[in-house]
Amino acid sequence: MLSVIVAWRAGDKRREEALNNTLACLKNQSAEHEIIVVDQSLDSSLIFDETIRHVKLPPRENFNKSWCFNVGARQAKTDKLVFLDAEMIFEKNFLSEVRGFADKHDAFLCWDTILMMPGRDNPLPRILKPVILKTLGGSFFFNRETYFNKLGGMNENYEGYGCEDNDALDRCINLFDGRKIDVMQYALVHQYHDWEPIDNDLYKKNQEILRLVRKDLRGFTKQLREANLGNPLHPILINV
Repeated sequence: MLSVIVAWRAGDKRREEALNNTLACLKNQSAEHEIIVVDQSLDSSLIFDETIRHVKLPPRENFNKSWCFNVGARQAKTDKLVFLDAEMIFEKNFLSEVRGFADKHDAFLCWDTILMMPGRDNPLPRILKPVILKTLGGSFFFNRETYFNKLGGMNENYEGYGCEDNDALDRCINLFDGRKIDVMQYALVHQYHDWEPIDNDLYKKNQEILRLVRKDLRGFTKQLREANLGNPLHPILINV
């Protein structure tokens, strides 16, 4: 059995439609799994049915995807954790492919191709590969032991959008002594939604955190391992 963790914050209607499509794909999977939606929305009209564990976090001004993922990982019923962005769609064999790949790998990207659908801010479809994106984004898998006790989980110091996925990938590569993270051959589709307006101050803050983490990946990983991340009441911040 797998635990699928979706980090969610309501935005425009496209984001709600995208999440509904993602959940429909999950409900159509053949592999046994649970769905955990960790919701940090200020306000949302979505209603989740009984097949979904809806974890509602206290609302905060800025989205913190790392916090959502860590809370979901703590509350998962299994040790096989699939982290999934809330706008991905895929075929009905996705989780069965993940489950098979997980028999030989304790951490990996669950895709080798992402098709970015077009829209207002992305006028042409794009194909992304891991060497282009260079993040733990889209969807990735960890055994619980590796996630919390080796990687240290996601860094909850990041708010807003961006950098947390880069931080996690850099620490993951460092964890594996420079070896690239394993990649499962699978194509995901990223549904279009409008891009969030950039908060320049928040963006600069996140970039500075990432810069400092990259200077001492092992030191910050140690801090994160010891921080008991995933508190559902508030993010846990490390010293940066």
